[in-house]
Amino acid sequence: MLMFLLPVLFPKTITQKIKQVMNSNINGQVNFSGTSLSFFKRFPELTLTLEDFSLKGSAPFQADTLAAAKEISFAVDLTSLLRSKMNISKIYLSHAFINIEVDSLGHNNYNVYKSKPQNPQAKADTAATSLGIQLIQIDNSHLVYDDQSIPMLIDARDFNYTGSGDLSKDVFDLQSHLEVGSTDFIYSKQSYVVNKHINADLVTSINTKSLAFSFQKNNLMINKLPVQFIGKFGFLKDGYDMDFEFTSHQSDLSDIFTALPPEYSKWVEKTEVNGTGVIHVGLRGQFIASKNKMPDFTFSMQARNGYISNNKTPSPVHDLYLDMNAKVPGLNPDSLVFSIDSLHFEIDQDHFDSKFSVKGVKSPLIFARVNTEIDLAKWNRAFGVKAVDLKGRYSLHLLAEGRYSTGLQKRGLRHVDTVITSIPKFSLKSSFRDGYIKYASVPEAVKNITFDLDASCADNNVKNFTMELANLNITSLDNFLKGYFKLSNKSGLMMDAALQSNFHLDDIKKIYPVKGMDLRGDLTMDVTTKGRYIPKSKIYPVMKAAINLKNGYIQTKYYPAPIEDLQVSANITDNTGSLKGLHVNIKPVSLKFEGQPFIVKADLKNFADLQYNIHSQGTLDIGKIYQVFALKGYGVSGLITTNFTLKGKQSDATSGHYDRLFNSGTMNVKDLALTSDLFPKPFVITTGKFSFNQDKMNFDAFTANYGKSVIVMNGALSNVIDYAMKPKSQLNGTFNLTSGLIVADDFMAFADGPPPAATTANQHAKPAAAATGVVLVPSNLNLNFTADVKKVVYQGLNIDSVKGQMTIANGQIQLKGAGFTLIGAPVVMDATYGSVNPQKAFFDYHINAQDFDIKKAYNQIKLFRDMATSAKSAEGIVSLDYQLSGKLNSNMRPVYSSLKGGGTLSVKKVKIKGFKLFGSVAKETGKDSLAKPGDVSKVDIKTTIANNIITIQRTKMRIAGFRPRFEGQVSFNGDLNLHFRLGLPPLGIFGIPMTITGTQTNPKIHMGNGKKEDELKEDTSDDQ
Repeated sequence: MLMFLLPVLFPKTITQKIKQVMNSNINGQVNFSGTSLSFFKRFPELTLTLEDFSLKGSAPFQADTLAAAKEISFAVDLTSLLRSKMNISKIYLSHAFINIEVDSLGHNNYNVYKSKPQNPQAKADTAATSLGIQLIQIDNSHLVYDDQSIPMLIDARDFNYTGSGDLSKDVFDLQSHLEVGSTDFIYSKQSYVVNKHINADLVTSINTKSLAFSFQKNNLMINKLPVQFIGKFGFLKDGYDMDFEFTSHQSDLSDIFTALPPEYSKWVEKTEVNGTGVIHVGLRGQFIASKNKMPDFTFSMQARNGYISNNKTPSPVHDLYLDMNAKVPGLNPDSLVFSIDSLHFEIDQDHFDSKFSVKGVKSPLIFARVNTEIDLAKWNRAFGVKAVDLKGRYSLHLLAEGRYSTGLQKRGLRHVDTVITSIPKFSLKSSFRDGYIKYASVPEAVKNITFDLDASCADNNVKNFTMELANLNITSLDNFLKGYFKLSNKSGLMMDAALQSNFHLDDIKKIYPVKGMDLRGDLTMDVTTKGRYIPKSKIYPVMKAAINLKNGYIQTKYYPAPIEDLQVSANITDNTGSLKGLHVNIKPVSLKFEGQPFIVKADLKNFADLQYNIHSQGTLDIGKIYQVFALKGYGVSGLITTNFTLKGKQSDATSGHYDRLFNSGTMNVKDLALTSDLFPKPFVITTGKFSFNQDKMNFDAFTANYGKSVIVMNGALSNVIDYAMKPKSQLNGTFNLTSGLIVADDFMAFADGPPPAATTANQHAKPAAAATGVVLVPSNLNLNFTADVKKVVYQGLNIDSVKGQMTIANGQIQLKGAGFTLIGAPVVMDATYGSVNPQKAFFDYHINAQDFDIKKAYNQIKLFRDMATSAKSAEGIVSLDYQLSGKLNSNMRPVYSSLKGGGTLSVKKVKIKGFKLFGSVAKETGKDSLAKPGDVSKVDIKTTIANNIITIQRTKMRIAGFRPRFEGQVSFNGDLNLHFRLGLPPLGIFGIPMTITGTQTNPKIHMGNGKKEDELKEDTSDDQ
């Protein structure tokens, strides 16, 4: 009777108390569709069941599910209903989804339990409900643990768990049984365990106060592999502390394979595997994501008396022996220490022996020793390799020891190449006889593979690498490759080779699984070469090469249209091993792309005095062709249309025998980007129409963008062939240049950022402040321009209406009679500019500026502001006639100690006010009117500049009735040494002599003549 009455008498009481427990202990959104109370659900326990239960996670996962179950049941201690505190002794979950999440910063979703502040003065807990849990049971559920901070994912399906213990105690032992139908373990997006069955009995000691877990005795079964697991796990304030060890002792090798991912475990289904193995996995240390602190990982595996036989092959693998160890301190891949102390197996009388170790990843220290003489067909059958069928007799003898490392090597101004700086010293001998390779997914095989390979490097310098590939022979269908190749890098690159090949490109997909590419055509090659290649010494190997491609076709998945009708016929010969004997005959290279044909023919002889005959006709869309091959990192575009013939001799062009040249035709360019190492930005030719006439390449129409600058030119270049073929040959030309805007700053060598650095010994040195560099001028140009530019922007200055003659020659830019408008005043300038290196330049100019506003000049022109600091207190009109030369630093600013020159500043009418020098003189002499604003007119101030000092010649002026006279020195640092005479009214016959020292901001007045020690010290340094 009581069994029936209690659910009726107490349902609201029990449901209300459960809600009180949840509300007082859970910090998360809890939902359930209904409740039921019964003795019969789990007789004889009184069971409260919450139907369609769900619990959301803690921040930042409050919108995601932490736990959901079709039903969650609580077993209630019946006697506790008659007391003030109800006790829940057991929890049952059925068809649950448990979803534990941790983000990359270490924030988790399971922090939903409301912790209560400890207060020793607090009264005893009088809550209506207590959790004296003795049993937790989870049936037919799904558990996911997704920790992005490691990153690691565990996905356990058909998850069944039973755990018993006195959970009401602070420290208790939890007896558990776990069975999972299917488990996945993924670390760093790599699957290590996939779809594995797990059966485990676990004993875990739990300290609820310190949140520490001790795994004392735990026996797992992963598929058929028995694993013992012990360890500790504790929660830290900002992470975890762990010490795990997984060990499988003396297991059968076949059981080990059942625990591996499917691509390996399926392999043993038709393979007999015997032998014993030992596996040990460890994970020890603290995991604190915010401090990037990770535990250490260790792995070791031993195999003894291994035996592998696939499909009962007559020649199984036997005597398999393996010792393998790996360590990853702090889970840092670059700290990897991996070694195979021994790997040995035999197949009949054949053997394989190896030892291998590697320390580090970025710059690994490597040791490798491999010795094998093996029949690949037996190996292939014994191991049951299905993807590829291998046959032939293969031998390999390798010994390698040392570090492999790369470094950055600067190339030019703005390019850095990754180069090999060290390789392990090694010796390698390998041979292959009667070789055969056939992929399972294609119909044909590569057959009759033969080669002998002998390669070595006596030290760690890759330049001492030598290689000899002899007796090379490969056939497939009626395709073949045969010959030999020898290479030595000692004392200059030495090569000796003879290679012949005939290949139908359409056959590639019959012998190799090519995806996303369709190749066709008939390729033949016949190359012989012997000798040294040392281009700096003009030493070249003797060579004879013929390369032919007929009816070529290239279609890739990256672009819908193919390159078709591709024809290549090229012969290269050099009978003397010199530039003079080099002969390149391209007859022709032609193709069709998107309906547009293109052809180029070239017959080039005697590269020491090039005799050329070149013809090109058609249209080539360079940008789309780059798309066909999906070349990443190249923003290449441009359309080129050609119809020209170039025929002649290099020496005839340079010596002026233009009647012997036969150059004619046109070339049109659209949206073509050209780069030069001298300039940081590309020149984009938006429109280019060129024609060829004898020695000249005419720019009939040319518009290019460089950064924000727009350049329009017409004119002609000459000596183009010589310039293109010889690195130091001069390019000549005459042009008319017009532009609406040229931003000179964009032409500075490092306007887009500092130059890349090569690898240095001090990798942690603090980088210097970025400099723009100077504008570099090529040394092999001889170009004349008649320029008309509406606006030039240079370091904040706007220079308008620039017109004049400009010459680029011998690495210098020269302006003659160039006129422009600066701060509203007309200026005429003759100037020379040259670059020494990317960080240094020099200049020499003569400037004549008439009637300009002195206030504007002071505010807008830094050099004027530094040379005429007193102009800060002046307003009016002045003129300047000055000659100045000097050096420029890495920011294209003058080095003041290097400046030399002189000239005249003519004051037409200037009002001076607030001039500290006159104010100090007025204060010292008692002539207050000097300190008041006054007008100065018709005064010529003549100065010279040298060694950081401006020397002012004797200058007279009239101001406020006085007739001051001054001469002396002013430094660019602001120091003064002036001899001053204040002529008194009315005629200045009588005057007060004085010496002015100190600085321009704080002048010091001394009555009388100056002293020798007042002279300013010259600065002869030219540091930049």
